[in-house]
Amino acid sequence: MPELPEILRIGRQMKEVLRGATISAAAIYQPKCLNVPVEEFLCVQGRRIVDVEPRGKWIMVSLEGDLTLLLNLGMGGELRYHPPSQPPAEGSACQARFDLADGACFTVRFFWFGYVHLVSGAALANHQAGQLGPSPLDDAFTADDLRKLVRCTRRSIKSLIQDQRVLAGIGNAYIHDILFLARIHPTTPANTLTDAQVNRLHTAMREGLQRVIDRGGLKWETDLFGNNGEYDAFLVGYRKDQPCPACGAAIQVIKTGSTRTYICPYCQPFPDGK
Repeated sequence: MPELPEILRIGRQMKEVLRGATISAAAIYQPKCLNVPVEEFLCVQGRRIVDVEPRGKWIMVSLEGDLTLLLNLGMGGELRYHPPSQPPAEGSACQARFDLADGACFTVRFFWFGYVHLVSGAALANHQAGQLGPSPLDDAFTADDLRKLVRCTRRSIKSLIQDQRVLAGIGNAYIHDILFLARIHPTTPANTLTDAQVNRLHTAMREGLQRVIDRGGLKWETDLFGNNGEYDAFLVGYRKDQPCPACGAAIQVIKTGSTRTYICPYCQPFPDGK
């Protein structure tokens, strides 16, 4: 599933190659990914792309006429740019295609599910993409801001920081290593974290995500041009029974709500100390 590092990379690439382009035609092959009828969605045709902004797990494509195209790859998918000289292979599967006036196009393909939404004007504020929390990588998001977020709830810290309305962009791919770097058990009630733990968590989010960004995202995820990322250096994530890089204990997998989490049982002790 693409998360903040992958979406940042794709969004920045889209901004570079698509800003200023005009959508000459749009085709929707899976209408259920839309939030409006196909006939209404096709009003994107003839509109110029004003800007592209990655936010959390969403890519926001601003169109002239105060419209915003919202793209989310859900549990996995691909956004691809095809220059005029390299059109999509005949018969290649995608859920949406956007042809550009210069002969290029970009396609959206979902492996399981995803979203191609269109909102206008102030309606963006009522869409889930308009209600995202801050990015943990924003310079303006400080440890004190994080402290305020955790102090007001007893939700588990894992659940809290995966809530996109609280913090945008962190999912189940990177949460394992973030919590390990902070030496925090995932079921710890958020409002019980000490100031030192909050500071470590703030640093862990920023440093952990930046490590992935520096390597272009996960090695099984691809960018706008089909290039794979290079990151696979997980510390505890997806390394069940392998030694913890800090203490050598066997990494465990525990149930946390509807998901599983990889932890070191010694570096991340259960909240009551057992």
